[in-house]
Amino acid sequence: MAVPRPTKAEKRQARKVTKTKPKTATPTEATLTPLSAKNASQATYIAAIKKSQQVFALGPAGAGKTYIATHYAVNEIIEDRCKKFIVARPMVSSDKSENIGFLPGDLNMKFTPWALPILDVIERLVGKVRAQEWLRKGIVEFAPFQFMRGRTFGEDAIVLLDEAQNCTTEQLRLFVTRIGDCKAIISGDPQQSDIRNSGLPYMVMLARRYRVGAAICNFSSKDIVRSDLCRAWVDAFDAEDHFSVDTQQPKSHTPSALLISRQDPLISGRAYLDAD
Repeated sequence: MAVPRPTKAEKRQARKVTKTKPKTATPTEATLTPLSAKNASQATYIAAIKKSQQVFALGPAGAGKTYIATHYAVNEIIEDRCKKFIVARPMVSSDKSENIGFLPGDLNMKFTPWALPILDVIERLVGKVRAQEWLRKGIVEFAPFQFMRGRTFGEDAIVLLDEAQNCTTEQLRLFVTRIGDCKAIISGDPQQSDIRNSGLPYMVMLARRYRVGAAICNFSSKDIVRSDLCRAWVDAFDAEDHFSVDTQQPKSHTPSALLISRQDPLISGRAYLDAD
């Protein structure tokens, strides 16, 4: 039996259905879930990033400092308000060096082990395929200190310096003098440095003393959102670092004049705005 041919009316209906079929959004076309704060300190941090060209985010692990900065940068790229997300991170290995030459691949591949926390966030937000595409196209770029001198971070970029407590004063001076018309976010915990002479407390002191134009946001252990267990460990280490059970004397290696307490009343729980 011959199969009946569709009538003209059926053909028109089929074409109409095809034309009205909803288009599947690609990751760059999709809109991310709006960045929402989980506490007052995060709300202050988000507002500071939106308002200020340079932001210091200081506080313990698990407070959302890196996630918020990365989410903001990814959304700006998707909305075409930013062309590049540059990530700098001190590569502090067991011998406190930054020798990455033995690792295989190009510069981004060599830097990947140190940038995994940020790369993981990007992949969760836009998918692994899109994240790798951004890396190949240079939309996401990793910038080791070894190759930073002479660069200028321009107006089309958002730059994140993560784990800044592991930077020396010289490295931080190199970084901040690269800043052009970009938006720069410096994130770290002055009380959790893997090097003896962290430059982060000194840089924050300079920013406050000379009002260089920065928002300084401070987080405490109460702002940790990673888990209750993470918060409990941070509180335990903080208590042990500040006071010895036997002598009741401070144990921190950071000079007292440069020590930034998580409870500093000048900046705790809000942004200290020099720019405005």
